[in-house]
Amino acid sequence: MALKDDDWMRLDALGMAALVKERKVSSRELVDFAINRIERLNPSINAVVRLEADRGRSMVKPEPGNGPFEGVPFLLKEAGPVEKDQQISFGCRFFDGFSSPVDATLIERYRATGLVSLGRTSTPELGLCPATEPALYGPCRNPWNLKMQSGGSSGGAAAALAARMVPIVQGSDGGGSIRLPSSHSGVYGL
Repeated sequence: MALKDDDWMRLDALGMAALVKERKVSSRELVDFAINRIERLNPSINAVVRLEADRGRSMVKPEPGNGPFEGVPFLLKEAGPVEKDQQISFGCRFFDGFSSPVDATLIERYRATGLVSLGRTSTPELGLCPATEPALYGPCRNPWNLKMQSGGSSGGAAAALAARMVPIVQGSDGGGSIRLPSSHSGVYGL
């Protein structure tokens, strides 16, 4: 099955995982399609601040595993869980270039589901503001209206999801950080 934008837009993460398990599409095809969409759409939205295309491609397994999201591309929040030896800034110049010596437990659990991480989404500095406009990366735009913001602090995650760069993203919420961006971008947040 050759993926097209129409296919991508109608499938959720579980639908894509089912295609991989049924061998109708490979995980590599899903990952490459997502990378292409990010490269094409992100320059005007600025939702993805760290695209890790080569790393994502290297995470693709030759044979599908048993995870419920096997082979499905996704994105992590820049102020989200840390990955061993991977840079993260928490949206802040002070932490730019920080890397953790260990994986967060949540990262291990995401990997166990079969998700393939392609990079990080924009967040305000330390996730503290209800607008995703960090000085380090510049403002994240709402994909429905580029003159508007995407909310915060998971604004980059919501904008990337609304633009369908990937079918599933990681966000976090302590005081509206998923709820606000979800409502701004018209996506479901949990």
